[in-house]
Amino acid sequence: MIIFTHIPRTSGKYIETCLFPKKLNNIKKFHKKLMKIGQDGSYPVKSNIDIIGGHVPYGLHKYLETSCDTFKYIVFLRDPIKRWISEFNHSIVFPSFVKPIWDRCSSKEEFLKTCVMEERNTNIMTKQISGLERFDNVIQDHKNYMFMWAARKSTYSNAEMEKMLETAKRNLSERYDYVGITSSGYHKKMCRHFGWPYKKTPRINVSTKPSIDWSENQSQIEDLNRYDIQLFEYARDLCQKR
Repeated sequence: MIIFTHIPRTSGKYIETCLFPKKLNNIKKFHKKLMKIGQDGSYPVKSNIDIIGGHVPYGLHKYLETSCDTFKYIVFLRDPIKRWISEFNHSIVFPSFVKPIWDRCSSKEEFLKTCVMEERNTNIMTKQISGLERFDNVIQDHKNYMFMWAARKSTYSNAEMEKMLETAKRNLSERYDYVGITSSGYHKKMCRHFGWPYKKTPRINVSTKPSIDWSENQSQIEDLNRYDIQLFEYARDLCQKR
């Protein structure tokens, strides 16, 4: 069974819709059931499902009730600054996502401070790939899923984030069967790796572009995602070596 760790705004919808072969296109989403999985400890999966994908952390195989005993993980990473801005542009149009947070802030600077204080959409790739994010620390307000704009009850310390970073690096190196970088030809390489046919198709689920210029706030966004930046550099080097 293949488990696709879908990091938000890394071409995941394109991968699921256009690249996975039809015979493997039985993908089960876990967005709304993520907290239930964490609480109940397991989730039943039909035996005929070949691929599972969603905004879920590494380690999902530990929670699955399935006869399958072999799991291969896939993940795509994206430049953290571009990913963060794309996530904002994508989410601002939905009333239940980031808009309520944005509306209560008087400036971009205040919004970024809020993201830091409430740990919203920060270092998402590191948290997701490490698999060490604590389910009980996530506030499931509105539809702000765990790896999008959900707030945390308490922020993680630098030591905790360093541990997540090192664990995420180790997972990429030792436990992911395929690691790709968005927008660098790795979609085609993934199909070649698994022996799947590749057909280039138009992009889908592309973010809208509100008239918000983040260029003056790049250093703040970089600081907001400093662990993701380190993980992305590591992943890029890893891909070049493989």
